[in-house]
Amino acid sequence: MQQTRQPKLMPVILAIAVLMTLEGQRAMATTVVVGTCKTGVVQYSSIQTAVNGVPPGGTVQVCPGTYYEQVLITQSLTLIGVQAGTAKAAIVMPPSNGLVNNLTAANGVPFVAQIGVNGVTGVNISDLTVDGTNNQLPDCSAIYGGIVYRNATGTVNQVVTKNQFEPSNSTCFNGHGIWVENDPGVATSNVTIENSSVHDFQGTGIIAHNPGTTVTVNGNAVANTGVTAGFVQNGIEIGNDATGTASGNSISDLLLTNGIYTSTGMIVGSPNHGPSNITATKNSFNDITGAIYAGADGNIITSNKIYSSLTGVGVAGIYICSNNNTVKTNLLSFSNPAGVVLDNSCGSAATGNVVTGNTINEGCAGILVTPGVSGNTVSPNTFFNVSYTQLSGTTCSPTLTPTRSNAQRTHPLPTPEHP
Repeated sequence: MQQTRQPKLMPVILAIAVLMTLEGQRAMATTVVVGTCKTGVVQYSSIQTAVNGVPPGGTVQVCPGTYYEQVLITQSLTLIGVQAGTAKAAIVMPPSNGLVNNLTAANGVPFVAQIGVNGVTGVNISDLTVDGTNNQLPDCSAIYGGIVYRNATGTVNQVVTKNQFEPSNSTCFNGHGIWVENDPGVATSNVTIENSSVHDFQGTGIIAHNPGTTVTVNGNAVANTGVTAGFVQNGIEIGNDATGTASGNSISDLLLTNGIYTSTGMIVGSPNHGPSNITATKNSFNDITGAIYAGADGNIITSNKIYSSLTGVGVAGIYICSNNNTVKTNLLSFSNPAGVVLDNSCGSAATGNVVTGNTINEGCAGILVTPGVSGNTVSPNTFFNVSYTQLSGTTCSPTLTPTRSNAQRTHPLPTPEHP
């Protein structure tokens, strides 16, 4: 009896068919998972391969665990950590060979982003920890950020960024938690940053720069509790003609000083730039060298709570060095040398400001107005336990005793701006 032989080509054809089916499933999958914590979905072994493999608008779920990689996102998607049993933390750390330059800043300076979002709309990142430990950056030549949006839009929610330092030089003003910027005149960036924990950084916790960049910064905790050496740090900075709102944030433990420079809790606007029109409201500040610095015009600073803003002389709870700002219904306690300072040393006349309805408790001066400054409304306000409710001068004596020992200065400046 004659037997029928199977063609030798048949297994190869079947293998190709299976492969094509799997690849088709990958191409069609709108939700994929990194790791093996979920079944019935397409799985990837790394975040970057999942980001590359999911279609635009898809979702990349990241299983609990530690992922040693650097991620660049160039299409719309959602990147989210997920729970597996009782495990929840999805942690992104530098690869074994360290971080490398993977973006370029608006002025051509190299940029290192642990998670970078570049030239795309609708990228949402949530429930991830971005840890910069062992980044191996060799020097201070590149800007370094934990999460970076360039010419991009999206939301950052419930993330942690930490340990963004330049290990080669503790005095670099590099190493930022979350950075948002755009190329002026070319693209825009609009990012919401909320409900996140940003700590242990070398430069600024949350920073937004350049005209065309708009940020909404709500409900975040920004601190440098364990940082005792370095240059200086800022908590939240919206500058270089960027605009936006900052509300309900908690900022604490920014106490480093360096020469004429001081750490600053929040910077709203940059000197020698156009009006910033930033709203800072219902934020809380605790143990800050200087709590709020307004360097450009047109900001609204209301209903903030500031406690212990007194390390150094001439720092103040709210430092106004620009025009046409509204400073109302803030509660300031224990500020040095004054709750509010109006100063014209930043290149503007410091006029047209409205400082009313504030409650200022404990300080040398409630409101300190430097010589030559005029045209502002500075009453009514409520004062308790101050030597002078209002004083003309550049400082006030006697100043309060700082709670920590740091270098003192008479004319504070925020940290130098990045490009």
